[in-house]
Amino acid sequence: MTGRMLRFVGAAAACLVALASANVTMAANLSTNHGADTAPAADAAPAAQPDPGDLKDYRDKVGQTFVFTITGTTDGSIYGEGVYTDDSPVATAAVHAGIVKAGETKDVKVEILPGQKSYKGALDFGITSASYGAWDGSYKFLDTPMNEADVVSPDPGNLKDYEGKVGKVLQFQVTGSTTESVWGDGIYTDDSDLDTAAVHAGVVKDGEDGTVTVKILAGQGKYKAATRNGVSSQAYGKFGGSYEFVDKDGNPVKP
Repeated sequence: MTGRMLRFVGAAAACLVALASANVTMAANLSTNHGADTAPAADAAPAAQPDPGDLKDYRDKVGQTFVFTITGTTDGSIYGEGVYTDDSPVATAAVHAGIVKAGETKDVKVEILPGQKSYKGALDFGITSASYGAWDGSYKFLDTPMNEADVVSPDPGNLKDYEGKVGKVLQFQVTGSTTESVWGDGIYTDDSDLDTAAVHAGVVKDGEDGTVTVKILAGQGKYKAATRNGVSSQAYGKFGGSYEFVDKDGNPVKP
């Protein structure tokens, strides 16, 4: 091999070595820059704990949040609406707050709050909570509640307990009946039996199981009587609360 060719081969080899070194340096820089651009991991959510029953033992943890795995129930006494006394069972309060359905198992997130001067009772999602005075500890749910209009509740008998919740739309599971008392025609007193009023209004038949949708109305100055679908309703004067049946679009059902 001539001297000129040897010089050429040597120069080519030197170029290849320099190129390889540059590639290694570039790869290292890219790796370093990528690590610098990566955001730090977000704080992990609190680990779910078993249902504690109530939260009296958490009274000294005001401002802290906890996650519990609970199965919704309608059993047990609860106090408050939105903010509950810490002796209120979490599984019952969660149904009342619209976080879970009765019988549904789910993780719920709560925040521990200080005691309140008073707690207001309310009928929500088929559960009636009680009012109470001053209490030393409280809690609230941080989860987004369901729309009560989308939840089918058991037959309440009548809707007297919903008096004052004007405009609220609710669904109930009923079995049509012709044997109980109702007052009104289309608009019924809120103490009218729901199963019998549903037959009178034509939304279910006698003995038929079905889901009905009602809208809570203000009390009326008078209620008229009518015989429809085998049910004779009675007339009445001024009364404190009312309801009517509505369709899926919220329009009143005409008997």
